[in-house]
Amino acid sequence: MRVTYSRELRAQALFRNEGVECYVPMRRECTDSGVSVVPAIHNLLFVRSNHSFLNDWKQKNEGICPVRYAIDKSTGSPMTVRDKQMADFIRVTKASDALYLDNPDVIIEKGTDVEVCAGPYKGLVGRLIRIRRDRKVVVGIPGLMAAAVSGIPLDWLRLVRQS
Repeated sequence: MRVTYSRELRAQALFRNEGVECYVPMRRECTDSGVSVVPAIHNLLFVRSNHSFLNDWKQKNEGICPVRYAIDKSTGSPMTVRDKQMADFIRVTKASDALYLDNPDVIIEKGTDVEVCAGPYKGLVGRLIRIRRDRKVVVGIPGLMAAAVSGIPLDWLRLVRQS
């Protein structure tokens, strides 16, 4: 979902009050007053629900916190993310050393598909890409954003064959 005027944390609280699972990717930011945790991409909120509930929620909360669907540019319909893809994305973005990538579609086209077979990221599926002289496993939401994590030994990775 897209949230206007950087109110993604307010919208997240409203959804959670109704028992709806949602997620805002966060990152650490150094400021003059110290380190703070801020949304990684402003105006973005992932919500796990169905269209009828979201349409009702949007109407009910329009004056409090207006939200709109993030649109898939290739189909013109509201964007949806598969559960496994979202779970992998959340695992990577919750890591303290996660690197958010500016141009995810270009970066994700490169690299080799891998699955992590051991360690804290066991089961994670992504692309192995060299970024800043380091190999990183990148997971992304096509057309939206991508995040990378490093420190995964090569012997913990298994190539994933495309069918």
